[in-house]
Amino acid sequence: MTGKDSTGKPVSATLNRKSHGSLLKQDQPKVIISEEEYNLAIESIDKLMESGE
Repeated sequence: MTGKDSTGKPVSATLNRKSHGSLLKQDQPKVIISEEEYNLAIESIDKLMESGE
């Protein structure tokens, strides 16, 4: 994946396919349509941030 940082410099990220696949098994990307789904998504994101994934 390639992009630019806030200063416009090119950056790239490597994707760990095994880890990414595991995350997708746990939480499928989808449109959030309720406050309950939003809160569940935030909980999942918080757990990922704590684990460093």
